[in-house]
Amino acid sequence: MGISKTQTEFLKFLIAGVISTLVHYAAFWTLLNIAGVTPVGLANAIASILGILSAFLLNKIFVFQVKRNATPRMILSFLLVYSSVPILHFIVTFILSDTLGLHYNIGFIGALCVQIPTTFLGNKYMTFREPKDGNTQQI
Repeated sequence: MGISKTQTEFLKFLIAGVISTLVHYAAFWTLLNIAGVTPVGLANAIASILGILSAFLLNKIFVFQVKRNATPRMILSFLLVYSSVPILHFIVTFILSDTLGLHYNIGFIGALCVQIPTTFLGNKYMTFREPKDGNTQQI
């Protein structure tokens, strides 16, 4: 019994997430320490855009191997999926840390345990799903 397509995609999704996080942090560090961007929040905001862009490209090309051009619907769907992350983090950390009194690191890890499969499924079944009309225009 081999590994399924979805399992392979999930492993690739985890790798893409690590790479995107490294892109975000490397850009953040570079903006602060080499480019001298201030305030720190601005440097992080700019870096986060680069991290999100790398996540989109890695998910499109590496994880889900979508050959068609990026469409406005695809981009909007991706942004919608990722805009759910702060909401998920708030709800889970509020329940685990604020309501149940668990350490904030437990709340954060719990939120990641919800975020990762949620964003994977959102990308697989919303953002990068094959169109119903079968249009698979090559990039």
